Amino acid sequence: MNEQLEINKVLRAFNHDTLNRLQVMQMNLDLGRTEEVRRLIENYSLRCQYFFKLNNAGFKQSNNWLETIHMYHPELKTTYEVKGDLKATESQDREMVEVFQTFVRQMKQRFTGYHDQLMHVSFDMEEPMEICIQFVGNWSDLEGITCERDAEFITEVQEYTKTSLKLRLVERRGQE
Repeated sequence: MNEQLEINKVLRAFNHDTLNRLQVMQMNLDLGRTEEVRRLIENYSLRCQYFFKLNNAGFKQSNNWLETIHMYHPELKTTYEVKGDLKATESQDREMVEVFQTFVRQMKQRFTGYHDQLMHVSFDMEEPMEICIQFVGNWSDLEGITCERDAEFITEVQEYTKTSLKLRLVERRGQE
């Protein structure tokens, strides 16, 4: 995923996603499911809020990666949440992108088109900064995931089963 995205390609994907969401809302309105439409609007609004919070937290490149990975791997669905007010450094941002890229590089042969692989990231921007990543998919024959760089965060595996992998990254500041 090192290639630069054309602005038109990004805008096309964004508008396609927006149109899909609007069509689902219209269908639910046509069926009289107003509570479902409220829920969809609330979820989409929250996603937009997280986008801005992650940018404001200094994770701009990580945000770009999370928001565009589906353009390279549509079978990988990503969600994330952000809480707290701590600011990441550029180095921390770069390392998070490397962690995400390493995961995709090591796992992409296990991605299947008929089964979604899910990745949820929780950015806890408090002292110390903590990022939890959960991957849901088929990891039954995974020998391990390695991070090429581990300068800014201490990484630990919290869970590893055939269908779930949870990583916890804690910033090194004040840890050693």
